[in-house]
Amino acid sequence: MNATAPSIHTLTNGVTVLTLRRGSVPLVSLRLGLCAGSAAAPPRRSGLAELTAQLLRRGSRRRGLRAIDVALEKLGADLGLGVDDDVTRLGLTVPAARLPAALDLLLELATEPSFPARELEALRARTLATIRAGLDDAPGVAERAIHREIFGSHPYALPIDGWSREVARLARPQVVEFHRARYRAAGACLVAAGALPEGIEVRLARAGAALAPGPPPFEAPTVPPLSGRRVLVVDKPDATQATLRIGGLGCSVRDPELVPCLLGNTVLGGGFSSRLVDEVRVNRGLAYGISSRFHPSLAGGLFVIRSATRVEEARSLVEVSLGELERLREEGPREAELTQAAAYMRGSFELGNETGEQVAATLTGAFLQGLGTDWLEAFPRLLDEATRAAVHAALQRHLPRSLRVVAVGPAAKLERSLRKLGPVEVVSLAALA
Repeated sequence: MNATAPSIHTLTNGVTVLTLRRGSVPLVSLRLGLCAGSAAAPPRRSGLAELTAQLLRRGSRRRGLRAIDVALEKLGADLGLGVDDDVTRLGLTVPAARLPAALDLLLELATEPSFPARELEALRARTLATIRAGLDDAPGVAERAIHREIFGSHPYALPIDGWSREVARLARPQVVEFHRARYRAAGACLVAAGALPEGIEVRLARAGAALAPGPPPFEAPTVPPLSGRRVLVVDKPDATQATLRIGGLGCSVRDPELVPCLLGNTVLGGGFSSRLVDEVRVNRGLAYGISSRFHPSLAGGLFVIRSATRVEEARSLVEVSLGELERLREEGPREAELTQAAAYMRGSFELGNETGEQVAATLTGAFLQGLGTDWLEAFPRLLDEATRAAVHAALQRHLPRSLRVVAVGPAAKLERSLRKLGPVEVVSLAALA
């Protein structure tokens, strides 16, 4: 049986090293997690965390871009980079025999970037082109819009890749300063999972010590409350359907009711066998697909229902969705629904943590989000402990009553219909770039 409890060692500089021997395939996955998310960027510097992370593999003090590419090819690996609101993650998966070289390269890229000016300019231009091209992608526009509408002036409202007007002004000194201030040991973790050789903990500790110590990690301010209901129509005249988001504030990742909320959402719209699918797709044929999800973060959380439908059916889909949201909040789930949802979530969790790469990702996320280093064991247990009464109480507290509705499509057809849902504002696609 695979072990689920990692070995834990906290270094004097503040880095926590987590190791877990897992599986028989001779592969090892490394993850470095840092408290350097997009919310930590200074005001009017959206996209800075993402730009900084993407530049890590474009040059270090020891190697240029081509030499880094060659080093990764020799390892048989690619560098994974991920940025969200709260954290930045770097990762490699390599054959166990190449672990020492992979570890050295991972820490080199994280701690010794050179941020070549030419590469920064090229990446910034590519980012701006991607943002502009993304205006043709209605779901992507809807995501940018719903975050802005719900989080307002809070840093969580900022797109990870930034607003184009701010990305255009990002320069090398700002990247250098963000790296200096945020790529620090405090609150960071170094994770290794898979077919780990004996004695690797010593080498990991030596690598983790390369991160500079610093002040406590950045924490975003608490997300402010939301009130009322409003509708935003993003005018896309050529759209043949309406892309919809219905959202509000949800629970934070540290909320003790997190698992009951996730379980209740699975009943609502977290899988294909859910109330929203039954009512919107099966019973009424309003959409091919619909889903709902809690997105918990450190300073607050987001709850979003996602779908798309014919323009003339947009209001009907929103009204049906709001009705199901209200019914679940007021009545709670049925025992049979909870049993099915718990089985689905338990199976998904197990399937999602079979390999060393999956386990390393889970441990990194759990540590950085404050879920605990025992999350592999705790999550199934918390599922078992979530009674119907506990789930109902969690949904009453965390399924939002104050909501924002976003519709991306032809405003000329959507605006009048959606007025019955609340005050409507119409903006151009350019407003979301």
